[in-house]
Amino acid sequence: MAAFSDKGDVCSEPLCGMRDFLPFNCNKCNKVFCVDHYAPDKHNCSRILAGDRRVYVCPTCLEAVPMRNEEVEEAAARRHRPQCQPDKYEERRRQLKGSTCPIKGCRERLTEITTYQCKLCNQSVCLKHRLQEDHDCQRVQQARKEKQQRSRGFRLFGSSTSSIAAKPASSSVGKEPARASSKQQRSSSKSKSRCVIS
Repeated sequence: MAAFSDKGDVCSEPLCGMRDFLPFNCNKCNKVFCVDHYAPDKHNCSRILAGDRRVYVCPTCLEAVPMRNEEVEEAAARRHRPQCQPDKYEERRRQLKGSTCPIKGCRERLTEITTYQCKLCNQSVCLKHRLQEDHDCQRVQQARKEKQQRSRGFRLFGSSTSSIAAKPASSSVGKEPARASSKQQRSSSKSKSRCVIS
C-alpha cells in the first residue's frame, strides 16, 4: 500500500479523512471530497448558497429584486420598499404576460426566442408566420395592388389601342385590295408550282 500512498487526495471532511483516487471538487467551496461527501449538503458546505440566484418579486410593482446570500424574502421586501413603484405595475404585467402572434387564429406566445420581426413591414410574428406570404406583409400586399392596377391599366390601354388600330385598317379602302392581290399572287404561284411538278 505504500506504493500508492502519494496517489489521489484525502477527503476534506474532518471526520472522514478517506484517500480517494478519483476525488471530487465541490463547485461551491472548491475543496476536495470523496464520493460520499462531494455534494454540498453532505459536507456542510460553507458556501452552499453562493451560486443561488433567487429573486423576490414584489406584488405591488412586479419588480424582481435579487436576494443576497442567505437572505430571506422578508428582508428583500424591506430593502425594496423605498424604491417600489406601484405605477409601473400594469407595464410590467404586460411585459411578463407577453404578447401573442397577431395572425388571426394563431395563439403562439411571442418571446425573445419565438419572435420574428419582418424586415419589410417591421411586424413581430411567430416563427410559423415569418414568411411574407404567411403574415400578409403590408409591403407585399401593397406591391400586389400596384401590380394589379398596372395590369388593369395595361389591359385597358392595350384594348383601346387595338380597337383604334383596327378601325383605320378597316376604313382604308386601298390597303385591303393590296392584301387581296398579294393573296391571289401567292395562290397563283402555288398553282404554277403544282403544274410544274406534275
